[in-house]
Amino acid sequence: MPDGYRLAEDPAGFTLAVPEDWTREERDNGVFYTPGDDSSLIQVFEVTEPGITPLESLEAASEHLESQPGYEEISLSGTGPPEGASDAVGADAAELVYAYDSEELGFRKQVVDCVFTADDGTMYAVLVAGPADEWPVQEEQLAVALDHFAVS
Repeated sequence: MPDGYRLAEDPAGFTLAVPEDWTREERDNGVFYTPGDDSSLIQVFEVTEPGITPLESLEAASEHLESQPGYEEISLSGTGPPEGASDAVGADAAELVYAYDSEELGFRKQVVDCVFTADDGTMYAVLVAGPADEWPVQEEQLAVALDHFAVS
């Protein structure tokens, strides 16, 4: 486990690594780990649309996000699991990177969203968001989270 991270065995049925001082909160749209506000976050949720691939789910997400102020799709690819990801992260993994202007927080956020079918057949989205000027911290946090991802 890298310095500054801890293993979170989540009651929702999965395990991943999160920054050690971040706290868990369950909301309508998934499980969130944050430093106490939403300036940075890791969000995990199940993708439940039947018959959709991870890439298709992210294509739909990007279309939906176009209504966000200053929305920019930076990259969208079905690249497979990121290097170092655990065996629980399926070969169908896809990734969307985007940025938008957060009216709520008053700064530009940059987000990396990875969707994959886990080894138990559940499709998960693991999304990491933070200030755009801190990029690529979000990519590092996603990589560490997925390195230690498991389903229980």
